Amino acid sequence: RIYLMFLLFILVGGVITLMIARTFSVSIIKDEISRRLVSTTQSRAHHVRTVLREREEITKTLASGNPFRDAVDPEKDYTRRLKQVNRRIESVIQSYEEISRIRVLDTDGIVIASSHADVGFDESSHEIFQKAKDSLYIRDVHISRFTGNEVMSYSAPILVKGKFSGVVVINFNVKELFEIMADRTGLGKTGEIYIINKSGYVITPSRFIDDAVLKYKVNTENVEHCFEDIGQFGKHEHEHKAMLFKNYLGRDVLGVHAHIPEMGWCLLAEISKEEAFAPVNKLTHSILLTIVVLLVVGAIFSSFVSKKITQPIVKLHHGTEEIERGNLDYKVGTKEKDEIGQLSRSFDNMAAKLKKSMEELKTRNISLEEKVRERTIQLEQRVKEIERQKTEIASIAQEFEKANKDLKTEIAERKLVEKALRESEERYKALFDCSAEGILVADIDSKKFKYANPAICRMLGYTEEALKQLGVSDIYPQESLEHVISEFEAQAKGEKTLAVNIPCLRKDGTLIYANISTTKVIINGRECDVGFFTDITKQKQAEEKLRESEIRFQTIINASKDAIITIGEDGRISIFNPAAENLFGWSEKEMLGQPLDRIMPEEYRQHHDEYVRGYFTSGEPHGAMGKTVELPAVKRDGTQFPIELSLSDGHFADKQFVMAVIRDITSRKRSEKALRESEEKFRRVIETSPVAIWSQSSDQTKTYFMSPAIENITGYAPDEFIENPKMLHDIIQPDDKEKYIQHLTKLLDNLEAQAFELQVVNKNYSVRVISVFLSPGYDDRGDIVRIDGVAMDITDKKVLENQIAQSEKMAAIGVLAAGVAHEFNNLLGGIMGNLSFAQNFPNNIETCMKSINESMKATEQASELIQSLLSYSRREDEIGTEVRVLEILDDIIRLVGEELKIKGIKLDREFQKVPEIKGSPSQLQQVFLNILINAIHAVGEDGVISIKAWSDGKKVFIKFSDNGVGIEEENINKIFDPFYSTKGVWGDNTDKGTGLGLSVSYNIIKAHHGDIMVESKPGIGTKVTVVIPIGTAGKSEGEGPKFVNEFNALVVEFDQKQAEILTDIIRKLGGRPVLCNWCDEAIKKANQLDFDYTILDANHPAMAGLIRFIDFIKSKKPSLPVILTSRGPIKYQYREYAKMASGIISKPFTFDKVADVLMKLQQYHKETSTDKV
Repeated sequence: RIYLMFLLFILVGGVITLMIARTFSVSIIKDEISRRLVSTTQSRAHHVRTVLREREEITKTLASGNPFRDAVDPEKDYTRRLKQVNRRIESVIQSYEEISRIRVLDTDGIVIASSHADVGFDESSHEIFQKAKDSLYIRDVHISRFTGNEVMSYSAPILVKGKFSGVVVINFNVKELFEIMADRTGLGKTGEIYIINKSGYVITPSRFIDDAVLKYKVNTENVEHCFEDIGQFGKHEHEHKAMLFKNYLGRDVLGVHAHIPEMGWCLLAEISKEEAFAPVNKLTHSILLTIVVLLVVGAIFSSFVSKKITQPIVKLHHGTEEIERGNLDYKVGTKEKDEIGQLSRSFDNMAAKLKKSMEELKTRNISLEEKVRERTIQLEQRVKEIERQKTEIASIAQEFEKANKDLKTEIAERKLVEKALRESEERYKALFDCSAEGILVADIDSKKFKYANPAICRMLGYTEEALKQLGVSDIYPQESLEHVISEFEAQAKGEKTLAVNIPCLRKDGTLIYANISTTKVIINGRECDVGFFTDITKQKQAEEKLRESEIRFQTIINASKDAIITIGEDGRISIFNPAAENLFGWSEKEMLGQPLDRIMPEEYRQHHDEYVRGYFTSGEPHGAMGKTVELPAVKRDGTQFPIELSLSDGHFADKQFVMAVIRDITSRKRSEKALRESEEKFRRVIETSPVAIWSQSSDQTKTYFMSPAIENITGYAPDEFIENPKMLHDIIQPDDKEKYIQHLTKLLDNLEAQAFELQVVNKNYSVRVISVFLSPGYDDRGDIVRIDGVAMDITDKKVLENQIAQSEKMAAIGVLAAGVAHEFNNLLGGIMGNLSFAQNFPNNIETCMKSINESMKATEQASELIQSLLSYSRREDEIGTEVRVLEILDDIIRLVGEELKIKGIKLDREFQKVPEIKGSPSQLQQVFLNILINAIHAVGEDGVISIKAWSDGKKVFIKFSDNGVGIEEENINKIFDPFYSTKGVWGDNTDKGTGLGLSVSYNIIKAHHGDIMVESKPGIGTKVTVVIPIGTAGKSEGEGPKFVNEFNALVVEFDQKQAEILTDIIRKLGGRPVLCNWCDEAIKKANQLDFDYTILDANHPAMAGLIRFIDFIKSKKPSLPVILTSRGPIKYQYREYAKMASGIISKPFTFDKVADVLMKLQQYHKETSTDKV
């Protein structure tokens, strides 16, 4: 048994281990393959949707192109437009290899231009024409009747001046879809991935069936689940899980699906069950082999162990058999020290003790038998005595039984008599005690109570014993006693049978009322009066309350300010309250009993009579019952006026009635009319206002209102903002989004209105500048629940301001022209003199070199002067560039240097080291030059001007001081007003300005979030201090962007002008750019060369190629950073790729934008890895 149990333990343990390992392995492998299949299907589905969206964009772009619009425009020359569109069709087919056929249909569905020989065909009944009249339509995969290839047809409406004028139809080859599905990466040797259309037919090649496209229909469990998901979830994302089922070949497979809801397609990925679970089978074989080896080893080991254990036990068993035969001298003990040895020795000891015990038992047995014989003799004597006593007891029992029988007979007879008497008493007592009416029995002579039942005790509040101590006069009020006695006497004479409403006095002094009837009876020989009391107190109270209710109801009806009228089942008026009298001019007396139609216009009366008869006859509720309606009514004098009528029905005294509550709404109607007129005026103002007005929830998740003016500013309709509340944030230029969020935060935190300017991207990708004003909206509790906004397009205003600023800049250059020209002439004169001297002494090398060196110095000074002048005169650059303030001050000092010399003005400067600021260099040059020219005009000749520059770590301060004529106190507040000038005070007419210099300067500094402060005293001088916040620049002057190593950058940019700017910036940063216009070319370059960065145009017209390039980079060179460039928001269908980008640079490009992104990426890679891709 030990041997078998040991083998069984190994076998059972092995089987359990096998089952557990296989179960867990199957689960793990199924989950792993499921994740792999889901990832594969999602990747392919995403790729397919991208191709579909790209083709949609191509179709829409072509449909909106001039050649196709001209082709269906009847106002254009027919021959010319057809030639133009045919050339365009040929050009498009050559440019896009995936396009196999293009047709243009007119408004009647006739083909007027085509890449094939189908011009003149009537396609008016075909779905590609019918369904494309309003929007883009995509026809599923089908066989082209001209090319014989599998294609998809895209058709889109052609609009001319906003009117439907035709349809363009483009056939795209599905070869690209076939290539996507042919990639079976991650599907093993037996896996495949394919697409079926909404009819269940395969539309991509099968791995196992040749020529299956559009010919083989699949109806597997996986397909059924996919179509169920499309019906249930539509375009919403949801979890997909792998399942085991039989595929279209009847083989067991593990598969998963993904749906492409735009086309109603199912994308299926499957792998055979055998391949999927091959690792499990291999593991099972290994475990089985291990179990067999364990069984063999266990058999050998268990045989040895069992033999070792059983030998002593066998010997011990033999010893027990000898002892059983009586041989108590047999010894089985061994010398072994284990448990068996101890047991054998204990067994020998037990046999010895057993032998001794048996000998003692024999001795005691002999003694016990002697005692038993003596006890038996004693018991026999005792039994004889008991028999004698039994005989005597039997004789006594017979005599007792006879006497008992006689007694029982006598008792039975007495019980029958007592029972009859008891039943009679109980019957009457039950009637007396259980009566609902109170019963009092009074002696006629003594008028004292003899009996009282429980009901009367409860009525009067006494116990029965207490009532027996009272008389008739004790339970009635003294003032009513005479009346009560007279009532009882009338009953005694037979004149009355019932005394009604008799007041009775309770023990606690309160009164109850009862109806009492009396009768005379003889009890124990005395004449008694029996009174039966019925309590009517609650009934009397109810009647009293009813009377009070009626009075209260009448009071309410009469006090109501609303007219209240009721009619009964006869249709006549039963209530007409004072308010109704005042409202209609009729008195209650005149209206009671009259039909209600007296107060109705003539046209309503017949209908009302029919309604009343129908309602009271059928009892069915009318539509107006229980509601409030508005109707016209007529007063006594015939005046018609509007009323508000509320109807309700009820029952009283088993009769039905209808109550009407009427209110005069003449004043309310006038107010409503005035309100509608006001709202209409407000609506017209909003709709015609050039200012956009909107209202959003405080969390920006709902847009309650958006005025039509927003479409003129952004190109998007108001409904688009209401449907997508985030659009208001999405259209903001990326550089301004942080500013918008900061102002929103201030508004919500500080509860203060915010005014600021933003740049937004129009629907046509143009950038507009708007002025925004945001204010909070509160609920009744004072909480912010709404944000109201106003926006005005100030793009033209900004252009005008820039033009004014540029004009003012040119005016300043005009002021300096004479001095600059004089200084330039001096430099040219020096150059010419030195060169002439060198020419005259060619053999004197030392003299020639000295002359040439002097000429070079003069040339450098002239070059610096020209660069300063060019830098100042160039157009505005955008705020956000890193600006070195001291360099700008040096430039403007160089520009006015000759002017200072001519006028003998001394210029002192005290420049500390200051950090760079974020700003516009050209704008700040204009500000500083305006202030300096004003100072020059103010001091005149031999004056002193000082310029100081310093920083406190947060702001940069530039102070201009002069000892000029100063400004009168009353004029200081006017100097920043447009067209205000005081220069006539300082000099002759040549010094007079336009009055715009300081106004422009003030606006520029405010745009930099800075401030200008002026201190002046007449005759002493003026101090102008410019304060500019450092912002995020923070680098001291002299520090520029520095790259640790040179780098290679692959650039894909379609806009040639922007491409030149970007590559030039990369070179300045120490990089080597490689420019490609198309992504196929970029893929080749990426395979040939090593790059540190890739910079891709997210506005590229061939986005499908761009996506292929990104997929190539992520699969082949995953560590290579991908940077996207974009003008405006990236289209929603490509935002998944934007999330994958390492950085985004907005257009137009500036040095700081590009440097900032590249520096951050370089720092990140420096911290994480030093390997080069």
